[in-house]
Amino acid sequence: TDWMDGISPPSSPGVRMLKTELVAPKSLAAAVAGSAAIGAAGNLTVATPQVSANGPVDLTLAATGDLVLASTGAAVAGQTPPAAGASLEFIGANVTVDTHVRSPSGQVNVTATNGNVTLGSSALIDVSGFSQTFLTKTVSADGGAVSLIANLGGIDIRNGATIDVSAGTGQGSGGSVALRAPSGGVTIAGTMNGKGGKSGHGASLLVDTETFLGAAHAM
Repeated sequence: TDWMDGISPPSSPGVRMLKTELVAPKSLAAAVAGSAAIGAAGNLTVATPQVSANGPVDLTLAATGDLVLASTGAAVAGQTPPAAGASLEFIGANVTVDTHVRSPSGQVNVTATNGNVTLGSSALIDVSGFSQTFLTKTVSADGGAVSLIANLGGIDIRNGATIDVSAGTGQGSGGSVALRAPSGGVTIAGTMNGKGGKSGHGASLLVDTETFLGAAHAM
């Protein structure tokens, strides 16, 4: 587990952040079962090439100010593959995701409580499905769910950003994407992948907003 300075592996549902900047050079991976929360009063920046989970965990990163997930530019090769089915939640006044977030067949929820949700050009939110073989039988898991919510602002998915809720390497269905900005606008200039497998269907997309500008690559 790559818990860094100022963070303890949680033995209870809450973990307090002692610093407002967290640097995880390899990856930030939660390896506990149950629920874990990392919070900061004020702004919080997390610099890491990947955020994921190594077990069945509900992980929340929250800040009362702005939350930024930034890439370090380092490669993720050689890291333990992310565990399937985890729920990753990111909450801040404004939230910027500009690194890789992975949870195979899992959930990723991003909420801006007082401003905007931005996916930068280096952002990848990947909850794609997969297949696994047990003895002689291969089972597929569907793509997961991604939710971006800007309570009082807008959602900006910039060119280069990718949301992947596809069936992935499996033969199941694509998952779902929900974009909610009831008081602002939604701009999509990035890529959305929701392709289903041979035995499934494609993903669903819900957009709830006042204004919509969509130029995304096909889903």
